[in-house]
Amino acid sequence: MKRLAAALAAGLFATAAHAVEEDDFILDTAADLAALCTVDSSDVQNDSARHMCLGFIVGVHQMHEAVEAAMNKGVYCVPPDAQPSRDDVAVAIAAWINAEPEARGALEAHDGVLSWAAETYPCQ
Repeated sequence: MKRLAAALAAGLFATAAHAVEEDDFILDTAADLAALCTVDSSDVQNDSARHMCLGFIVGVHQMHEAVEAAMNKGVYCVPPDAQPSRDDVAVAIAAWINAEPEARGALEAHDGVLSWAAETYPCQ
């Protein structure tokens, strides 16, 4: 899982682009996170949005690791041989949220990340 956090922490990604609004940076909902993770490359806040997206996802992942270590139980379990890239994670989370925007987009941002991860990488 450390490799997942490191992968998420570096680099930029490209996906279907959206305009970012100032309120998106508050990250009230998973829809806000999806907007940041799919920012249009020509958006004046492109760099800030992408860094916020990746930083938030890394933070949720690191918190999950700490809770998992303390409780000896995780919400999600990424197999060692299936370490996704940070690009893939950000794009996949945004796509997952946008697939059901009314339900998933209304989740709190951290719940969106954890719900995607639990569905994508269920623990045995």
